[in-house]
Amino acid sequence: MNALYYKMIDTGSRRAKSTLVLIGGYTADLNLWRPLIREMKSHNADMHVLAIDNLGAGQSPQPSELYTTREMARDVCACLDRLGVVNAVVLGHSMGSAIAQHIALCCPRRVAHLLLVSSFARLDKVASKFLQARYELMAANIDKALVAKASMPSLFGNRFLEDDENVRLGIQRVIENPQTAEGMRGQLHACVTHDTVEALSGITCRTKVIYGDRDVLIHPAHSELLHRRIAGSKLVCLPDCGHMVPLESPRDLCEQVLASTYPASDLALVN
Repeated sequence: MNALYYKMIDTGSRRAKSTLVLIGGYTADLNLWRPLIREMKSHNADMHVLAIDNLGAGQSPQPSELYTTREMARDVCACLDRLGVVNAVVLGHSMGSAIAQHIALCCPRRVAHLLLVSSFARLDKVASKFLQARYELMAANIDKALVAKASMPSLFGNRFLEDDENVRLGIQRVIENPQTAEGMRGQLHACVTHDTVEALSGITCRTKVIYGDRDVLIHPAHSELLHRRIAGSKLVCLPDCGHMVPLESPRDLCEQVLASTYPASDLALVN
């Protein structure tokens, strides 16, 4: 087991009963979640938010061996065990949603509600080739700013890219991300080998599948498949949004978290 780096943030009372676990995608560090956490604080969402750097990213270990999403899920579960987290709202984005699927399958008592954002059960060639190319650019020591600029059209929708400040901040995030080629290679293997298509029926917790209608990296058909195979799941489409939902539509994502956490009668008090 690898001890993962994490931060616990209170968005309301320190006596909050609910915990939101945030699991990022390929190469993402904790900075991915800043806009969502700001939104939750502005809504006075009374929750503990546990944001985790995955194996191979951020300030968590970045060993040179190859990883799998199942192994990465075990690391997250070990972190939850150490912190005594049970019945959490688990939100995974992209690769993080693949990890979250394994958590729901292997450690169901840890998950009260599952939110799968920009998700997939098995990558197609479009996404696999994109992730492979990003790794090869990293391994070749290509300037990070150039890699960020080249990647943005595949990751973000028009609405986000029309704002020059969004573009500037997106490039800055990539430059400042302490990603290593070794960690990226390990995560790449986890992404391209992930396959839960036949296992999805084993997810029995409340599940919400969320996607952006302009996602060209992980086509909406992937979310539709998850919705069909996870009994009782809810499918939510966010308009004018690409793959990077936590950065593009943090307010909409916050509302989906709150709707998953609070009874309908309490939502007015939260908002």
